[in-house]
Amino acid sequence: MRISYPILALLLVALPLACGDDGAATTSATSSTSGATSSSTSEGSSGSGSTAGSTSGGGSGSTGTASSSSGSSSGGSSSGGTSSSGGETSGSTGTTGVAPPTPCVDDGECVLQNDCCACDPHHVGEEPPACDLDCLQPSCDAIGLADAKAVCRFGRCTFEKTTCNPLGVTCKSLPPECAPGTVASVVDDGNGKCWTGHCVPAEACDWAPECAACDAPDLTCVAKLQKGAYVLCEPLPWDCGEGPATCACAESICLASPPHTVCHDVADGIACECPNC
Repeated sequence: MRISYPILALLLVALPLACGDDGAATTSATSSTSGATSSSTSEGSSGSGSTAGSTSGGGSGSTGTASSSSGSSSGGSSSGGTSSSGGETSGSTGTTGVAPPTPCVDDGECVLQNDCCACDPHHVGEEPPACDLDCLQPSCDAIGLADAKAVCRFGRCTFEKTTCNPLGVTCKSLPPECAPGTVASVVDDGNGKCWTGHCVPAEACDWAPECAACDAPDLTCVAKLQKGAYVLCEPLPWDCGEGPATCACAESICLASPPHTVCHDVADGIACECPNC
């Protein structure tokens, strides 16, 4: 068949257009595929990033928890240890002081420490401090108490009373000057009373010049009323604890010293009155 030039020309023009459409479609498909791939890759990257972020976040959270736990454990252990250590230190400090005295029931539980360091009564269950001093005579002997005895009075170990009351002293000598808490002792040699020349603990005396002589924490001042009133120092009764002495806990002192058996509370301690004197 013979085709005329106009028709051939039209066919030649239409052919490139058809090819162009196919190429465009191919290119579009390729672009779409590439875009999808890119999108998929992007989504994959996004997913990967999300996973990594989640893992990282989880790891961070786990680490934070572990650190917090570790910090809490460490802090608690440290704080607890410090508190425990502090408590033990406080307890230890409290027990390193002088041990409290032991209460007694009878004289057999009391002994007298008489060495170069002290002249002091104490319970047989108490160990006196070690004494490494050398001396010419023991402490009790040096103050005229060589024959002194330890006795139990009102639950405490103390001295058996020695004479210090100056009433009836007839000698012309003067008493020694005694330090606070001590009193000049007196002796009766058959020719009248006179000063021994020694100062003894007020606790050991049957008389005291004033309540100030009983200033030691384990002593209390006791006034004997009526005629010839006087004061003396007695051991603080065990029932009074750390004091002060009142008739509620120290009435036993008056009951043990008839006829002054009626107890009265006074400013400096207690007073024992004789009801029939």
